[in-house]
Amino acid sequence: MTRHMLGLDATTLETDQFRRICDCVHEAVDSMAMSAVTGIAGAGKTHAAMCAREELTGIRTAWVMCSEQPTRRELAYNIVEELTGDRPSGTEYTLLRTILRFLTEHPTVLFIDEAQALSLSCFGLVRRLWDHAASQLAVILIGGDGAWHALASDPMLLSRIYTHVAVRPLGDEAVIRRIPQFHRVWQHTDPELVLDLNEHCAHGVWRNWAKLTRKATSLCGPDACVDEQTAAQLQSWWATLRQTEQHAFKLAAGA
Repeated sequence: MTRHMLGLDATTLETDQFRRICDCVHEAVDSMAMSAVTGIAGAGKTHAAMCAREELTGIRTAWVMCSEQPTRRELAYNIVEELTGDRPSGTEYTLLRTILRFLTEHPTVLFIDEAQALSLSCFGLVRRLWDHAASQLAVILIGGDGAWHALASDPMLLSRIYTHVAVRPLGDEAVIRRIPQFHRVWQHTDPELVLDLNEHCAHGVWRNWAKLTRKATSLCGPDACVDEQTAAQLQSWWATLRQTEQHAFKLAAGA
């Protein structure tokens, strides 16, 4: 079962975007197509795709998390390892032959997370695997900021994308409706406090709400309700967190 960030005992909510991501995965599998899920960091893309993966039956799946700017051989190595469970050796050509031999025998869904890190050369490798006449492969490309730009930089790959979901932050109406359902600490919180926290802290991003929820449970307990005092503490904690991050960015930029 897919876990929430920070080990939260929270509810997976089937928002419109969550359902669209799941539908995108299922459509890709039904057609053995190549699809993409892109959008801002922390918006729930990976979580939704993992949940969709759990719904799949009767087909093999593999999940590859891209490192920063992997080489073609590194990408091929990771795919082989995920498909077979073995630590492969050999050249890029040998690894590709291993992947293609596997795909001719086993229909497979390949999820590639952090796809914005892939180079044009790596996109070419993915395209080659999918294009091969004997390959039985569906591909789900999942990427954060810059992912769609990276995909668009390869017109030949872009033309093969069957479905695409662009994930956006939650709007105010969705925040008021969904956050009280997300975790019990928000169930009886004043909607104005929820909106205030969203405006100044979370900005409609699930990952930010997960952080706020974890901190709220440590401040008032997992079964209590966030009140005005706790909300003020959360805003203060969030402001300190952002200041620390900004200071770290400045130090890194000056290094």
